[in-house]
Amino acid sequence: MELPAWLDKEAWAGWLEMRRAMKRVPLTDRAQKIALNQLTAWHNLGFDTAYILDESTLRGWRGLFINERTPRIQRNTGYVKYSARDREFYEEFYKEHPELKGHGPS
Repeated sequence: MELPAWLDKEAWAGWLEMRRAMKRVPLTDRAQKIALNQLTAWHNLGFDTAYILDESTLRGWRGLFINERTPRIQRNTGYVKYSARDREFYEEFYKEHPELKGHGPS
């Protein structure tokens, strides 16, 4: 299956690995096409598709989802836009885990 150039290959591979590990939920070719169609639509709306894949992988979700916390990428800059609630969360998180600063949103 050909992947779009904008798709983060590591995030996609991680999500596929997690989905394949779910014995009771087969990952069919059709399911992969549907997932890529969803990601394409969200990419076109400016959402950070690597974040969507990583969030699903981290939480063990079968599907892909966006919500009010899903960051968007500013076109032509690579800048990721986070909400005020996200910034508050990360500020508090990094206060509790300073050793992780620089390994995610700041």
